[in-house]
Amino acid sequence: MSDLIKDPDTQQSSKLSGQDPIPTIGCNKAKEMDLYHAEKIVVPAREKGKIEKEHMGIVIFNHGEKNLEIMICEKDSYPENQEREGLDEENLNILGDVRTRSLGSTVDQLIRSHLFRASGACRWLEKDIVIWVDFELSKIKQSFGVNKEEVPWQMPGSTKYKGNYSCLTTPTTFRSGWGRSEQLDCWGLSPAMQTIVFENDNRLKEVGCYLEDGTNPFLQEDKLPWPGAEVKLRRLVMRYECITTSPAREKLAAYCVI
Repeated sequence: MSDLIKDPDTQQSSKLSGQDPIPTIGCNKAKEMDLYHAEKIVVPAREKGKIEKEHMGIVIFNHGEKNLEIMICEKDSYPENQEREGLDEENLNILGDVRTRSLGSTVDQLIRSHLFRASGACRWLEKDIVIWVDFELSKIKQSFGVNKEEVPWQMPGSTKYKGNYSCLTTPTTFRSGWGRSEQLDCWGLSPAMQTIVFENDNRLKEVGCYLEDGTNPFLQEDKLPWPGAEVKLRRLVMRYECITTSPAREKLAAYCVI
């Protein structure tokens, strides 16, 4: 609380907690003071805590074995808005210097390379491989039951293999919206490929790759769904039976020539 004293140009304030700064004046023209308050919350081990302040909500997860103490310091003020020109160097967008048409060829080159690599693992495993999914790769890697594997990369038209292919495996069964029930537990994903958004598979089908919708199999380590995760999941599947038979086999080989 603040009480006026005899001097009209002086204000006296008392702290409600040891962490609270006293009120300050943001600028010489301000007609009011900036008020502050501090609050401490504790997030229990292996649990989550929610912080709600007016129109904003934040969820904090504690994956550790000990309680997590957090001190929240909030300043109630209205900063002055100033106009400026240009961007900071850390926010520099190099794509502004790139011709738009060249971006399309770059994406195409990325897809070619990814399909070429995934096809070698698909042939050796003799099973379908998920090569893209509409879900964050960082969360997939942290999900329950997900493991990283190295599998041989089989050369096209040969039983020989050259090098290895890194993929993720899950013990889940993916049920698609079309009623298909199939064990698709090999995920050939890459950070670069995950930045692409696939809207349809009209041309991808010609090289043996199909978009499918089904249940999201990825859970946190505590076997609970990821916060905000959709129940349904879209993914792009490279089908083994397609890429090893005509005409998709020949079309994939021709498309993957880099």
